[in-house]
Order: sequence, then structure tokens, then C-alpha cells
Amino acid sequence: MPSAVDDLKQALALRPKLRVMISHGMYDTVTPYFATQYIIDHVPAFGENNRLELKLHAGGHMHYNIAQRVPNQGDCDEAVSGD
Repeated sequence: MPSAVDDLKQALALRPKLRVMISHGMYDTVTPYFATQYIIDHVPAFGENNRLELKLHAGGHMHYNIAQRVPNQGDCDEAVSGD
């Protein structure tokens, strides 16, 4: 059965400049970050190692609320700029 991970692997393989940042709340029990970390650890390296990264932020499932927008925005800006 196809999955989003298969699509991600294909996209990383076909687009050498593609970078992906996945953002998770540390206390999220709906979509726990360690499951995502496990998946990321098993995605083959296509080119540079820093193209696929997981960022953890304080909070739960909705960690992007008003109190957390500033740190989240900084991570997003960094991911988009390629720094």
C-alpha cells in the first residue's frame, strides 16, 4: 500500500535541492515525534544528510499556537532559506 513516506523518498531522490522540515510538539500523544524520528532514521540518504530534519517544539499536538509562533517561525525561515 502506498504511503506518504514512499512519496517523500521519491521526491528526495528526484529533487536534489528539496529540503523537508517536520515540526512536532514534544508532548503530542496523537502523533508522537519518536514515530516520525524512527521513520526519518530509515529513509535512505539522498545526497546531503541535512535535507530531512525533525524539529521539536514545546507543546502538544497544536504546538504552533500563538505562544510558540516565534520559535516555529525561526525554524521555518531557516528551512526555507537553506541556512
